[in-house]
Amino acid sequence: MQVILSTSGKCTHLLAQYLPEVDIGTELTEGSIDEESSSSKIARNEYDPSVSALGKEVNKLLSNSAEKRFFGKSSGIPYTPLIMQKRAQYLGKEKADPIHQTLFMKRREQFWDVQSYYSLRIDDSLPDYDFPEEDFMLSLVNLYFTNHNCYLPLLHRPTFENDLKTGLHRIDYMFAGTVLLVCALGARNSYDPRVFDGCNKEAGWQWFEQITPFRTSLQDRSTTTLYELQIHCLSSLYLESVGLWESVWTQVGLALGLAQDVGAHMHRSNPPNARDELWKRAFWVLMFLDVSLACLLGHAVTLHYEDFDLDFPLECDDMFWDHPDPAQNFAQPSEQPSEISFFVNLLKLVNIMSYIKDTVYYSRKPLIVLGGQHRPPETEIISNLDSVLERWIQSIPGHLRWDPNRKEQPFFNQSGFLYITYQYARILIHRPYIPRTFDSQTTSTSYPPVATCLEAAMSCLDVVNVQKQRGYYIESLNVMAFVNSVTLTLLLIVWSGYGSGSDPFISREMQSVFISMEMMKAIENRLPSAGAFWDLFSELVSSEPTDVVSQSAGPSLTQRSVHKKRPREVPHPQVPIQPQYPYPTQFQPLSPEYASPGSWTSPLETEQPALYPSSAPDLTVYVPSTEYNTQATYVPYPTGYLPAPQPYFPDMWPTEVSSDYDLGSFLYHSNNG
Repeated sequence: MQVILSTSGKCTHLLAQYLPEVDIGTELTEGSIDEESSSSKIARNEYDPSVSALGKEVNKLLSNSAEKRFFGKSSGIPYTPLIMQKRAQYLGKEKADPIHQTLFMKRREQFWDVQSYYSLRIDDSLPDYDFPEEDFMLSLVNLYFTNHNCYLPLLHRPTFENDLKTGLHRIDYMFAGTVLLVCALGARNSYDPRVFDGCNKEAGWQWFEQITPFRTSLQDRSTTTLYELQIHCLSSLYLESVGLWESVWTQVGLALGLAQDVGAHMHRSNPPNARDELWKRAFWVLMFLDVSLACLLGHAVTLHYEDFDLDFPLECDDMFWDHPDPAQNFAQPSEQPSEISFFVNLLKLVNIMSYIKDTVYYSRKPLIVLGGQHRPPETEIISNLDSVLERWIQSIPGHLRWDPNRKEQPFFNQSGFLYITYQYARILIHRPYIPRTFDSQTTSTSYPPVATCLEAAMSCLDVVNVQKQRGYYIESLNVMAFVNSVTLTLLLIVWSGYGSGSDPFISREMQSVFISMEMMKAIENRLPSAGAFWDLFSELVSSEPTDVVSQSAGPSLTQRSVHKKRPREVPHPQVPIQPQYPYPTQFQPLSPEYASPGSWTSPLETEQPALYPSSAPDLTVYVPSTEYNTQATYVPYPTGYLPAPQPYFPDMWPTEVSSDYDLGSFLYHSNNG
C-alpha cells in the first residue's frame, strides 16, 4: 500500500504543477510524497556536472575526427577526464594536461585507428536524382505540408522552401533526399496523373525508390546528421502509406538508435533555436511512430520513458520562429492558437500509450527487486490509467477539443485525430479484460471493461461518421489503423453477445462497423492497408462463413474464405470520397428514424457502470459533443469514485500488469529545464 500511496502522490504533484486548472486535491497520508516530488520543479536526472562538462574531451580521446558521440551515464568512458584531473591533483600538479595531448601521444595506432577496410566510402557527389518538374514539385511540396506535416510537423516550412528555392537540393544530396521523399508523400494526396509516371506502381514510388540507404553497412562510423534522421522519418511515413508496417517498425528502431548515438534524445539547455527544434521534431516523430506501431503490432517499444529526457517541441508555429527583433523569436502570439499544440498534446498521449503497452501487455512479469513490495491489484492500476487519460483530455486547449461543428482547419482534423487516438488508448487499457465467455443474463454494463470499450468504440466511430459527412477523411495510416483496431474491438463485443438488441445484424454497433467500412473503402486506393481491412471486416460481418459483402470488384459470394483477398488494383487519383456499394439484405443500414441521434440511448446513459470506491478526489470528465451527445459539457463523477473495472473478471484474457505506475511524470516534459 505504501508503494501505491507514494506513486499516486508523485502523480498528483506533477499533475498539479502542470495542470493547475484541474482540481486534484489529495487524501494521501501526510509525508507519503517523496521530498524530490515535493520540490518546486521536477528535477531532471542530469549528469554530474563534473562528468558532463568533460564530455567534449571524451570524443577527442576516442577519435581523431571531429565527429561527436553521445555517452550515457552508465558508461564509464566519460569519467576518464575526471580521473585524469584527480590523478593530477594527487600528484601535486595544479592542472592536468589536456587529455588529447597526453593520451593521444601514448596510444598505439594499431588499436585506435579505424582500419581502411572498415570504413565505408560514400561518394559525397550528388547522385543522378530525377526530380519532378519545377511547378509539379512545388505542388507536391504544398500537398505534403497540407496533409502530412500538419499532423507530424517534422519540417520547418519556411526553411525548407527557402532551401528549395536557392537550389540546395542540386548540390546537397542529403537535402535532395528529403526533397524527393517530400514529393513522394505529397504524391499520395495528388490527383495529378504524373504521380504514377506512366507505371502501375504506387503514387510517388518513382521518387521514393531513388533514395538508397545511406548506411549500407554496419561498418559505417559516420555520425548521424539531421537530414539523415529526417530521411528516416519521411521514408517511414511513405512506407506506412503503402502498407509496409513491419518495414516501418524496423526502420524506426534503427533511426532511434542513430538518434541516441548523437544525443538527440537528451535535454538541451540552449536558448530556443531552429536547429535544436528540428532535432526535437525529428526525434518525437520517430517516437510517435515507434509507440503507435508497437501498440498496433504488439511489438516492444524501442525507447521507454526512462530512456530519454527531451522537451516537447515549442508550441510555436513555423511563421513565428524568426522575427526582426531576436528577442521575439519563437514567440507565439497569445491570441493565435498554435497548430503545433496538436503535436505536443498527441505526444503526451503517446507517452501514456507507451506506459499502457508496458504495463498491461508485457511479455514477462517485471522483477521487483528493491523493497520487495507486491504489485498492486490490476483494478488499482487500471483505475490510475483511466484517471490519467481523463486528466489528459481535460488539459487539451479549447481549439483542439472535438467539436463536430468546428469549421476551422487544420483544427477540425487535428481534434478528430486526437479524439480517435484517445478512444483507442481507452480501449487499449480495457480490451484484455473483456470476458471470453458470455452469460445471456448479463449486459455490457455488467462488465465495466466491456462498457468502456463499447462507449469508446462508438464515440470513435462517431468522429469518423462526422468526417464522412464533411466529405473528407484523415488519410493517415495511424488514424486508419486506430480506427481498425477500434472496429475489431466492436466486432468482438457484438459477436460475444454484449451488443444492443437481440439481432447483431441490425444493432447500432453493426451500423458503426459499416461506418468504418465506408472509410476503408473510400481511402483504400491511397492507403492499401485500408483495402485489406475492408476485406477482413466484410468477412467478420458476414452471416455465413463463406459469404462476403458484395462489392463490384470483389469475388463471388460462393468463393471460399481463403480466396476472398481482392487483387491490388492500380491506384487511381479520382477516388470518390463517399463510395457507394451494395449491402446484402441483412446488412441494410437502419432507417433514418431508427438511426437518428435521439432514437436510442446508450446503456451507459441508463445504467451506472459498476464502480468501486477510491481515495481519489472528485473529478469532472470532459464529454465532447458527438452525434449522440450534441452538447459538449463537463460531467461530475460520483463523489469519491473513479471509473474502474470490477475486481471480478470472469475468464479474462491472460494478462499481467506491472507494479510501477507513477503516471504523471511521463505526461509532461518541462521546456524550462
